[in-house]
Amino acid sequence: MKKTIAIILLLAMTAMLFACATEPEAPVEPDDPAVSDTEGPDTDEATDAPITDYESGEVIPVEDGTEFYFSSGASAWYTSVVLNSDGSFEGEYSDFDASGVDENSPNGCYYVADFKGKFTNIKKLNDYSYSMTLEYVETEKPAGEEWIEDGTKYIAADAHGISGEEFILYLPETPASETNADFLTWWRDYYQYSDENGEISDSSVTLGCYAIRNLTENFGFFAY
Repeated sequence: MKKTIAIILLLAMTAMLFACATEPEAPVEPDDPAVSDTEGPDTDEATDAPITDYESGEVIPVEDGTEFYFSSGASAWYTSVVLNSDGSFEGEYSDFDASGVDENSPNGCYYVADFKGKFTNIKKLNDYSYSMTLEYVETEKPAGEEWIEDGTKYIAADAHGISGEEFILYLPETPASETNADFLTWWRDYYQYSDENGEISDSSVTLGCYAIRNLTENFGFFAY
């Protein structure tokens, strides 16, 4: 009898041990929902710059603040234009007149203009030139207005060289031979490369800088 009881107790203990060994583990609590195993984009990684469409009619392929000069180089007059990629610009014109000396202006006379404006309707003509339309240009003072400062007379003028409607922007790689002879006379390297007929036949000669051509009078502005 005792042997039977011992066997029963042994079986009962064995069953309890087996039950403990096979008891399922407690479920693992999910991680904090605010924390994700999926890594987000690397904010330090450079993103691709947007592609600018220079054929959209809205953007000029120059850096903002590119400055162009129109001058003969042999006198005291010049016109400067600071152009932005959206077509807006501002500038100034100045021309000294030594004959304007009198008792009220012993330091002479300047014809001047501070102006601003905008080019629109930008269209790509080829790999190195774009056409532009002058939407408007306006001066700070009306032409002809006079005033004197520190013994110098000033006479308001128009924005010399900014006239008409149609202009062309040339990129630095533009072959000089594919522009215009009158326009090129305003280029500082014109006489270095032109022949006895005033022509540049060497197609390897490029402008080497951005330039704006006034199609009405073939004036040239250059960003040296």
